[in-house]
Amino acid sequence: MKKDPIKTLEMNYYNLTNKFIDKLQVIDKEKEYTDSHIKSLKLRVPKLTKKDSENIKKVFYLYYTFHGKRNKCKIGRFGEIGITEARQSAEKLLAQISLGHDPLAEKVSLRKEFEKKNSNTLRKFLDNKYYPYANQGLIL
Repeated sequence: MKKDPIKTLEMNYYNLTNKFIDKLQVIDKEKEYTDSHIKSLKLRVPKLTKKDSENIKKVFYLYYTFHGKRNKCKIGRFGEIGITEARQSAEKLLAQISLGHDPLAEKVSLRKEFEKKNSNTLRKFLDNKYYPYANQGLIL
């Protein structure tokens, strides 16, 4: 008997609630749960490792296609945000995408700008703290 592909796809969607997510058990392999309300919103539950047995990181991601390229954007960790906030963030991100803005590209450019701005922290330390102290003759 052949399975109906539409029914098979629907079985992969979950009505994600905070209670449902809280009860999810971490197993020996990574698993993703797709939200039934926003199909591109997924909850990723990592596989169980010895070092992370106490600190389980369930993370919300938005999967989207922008100019033919598949991307994923991290929305946040469960516990820091709930499913309602994740859905609201996903809707805002999808609205930006539909207007032609790639949220991942903006995030990457902000990160590069931050790294460029803070890349010379050793130079700042030497100029502002070390050399004035050394010039006073306090360093042998």
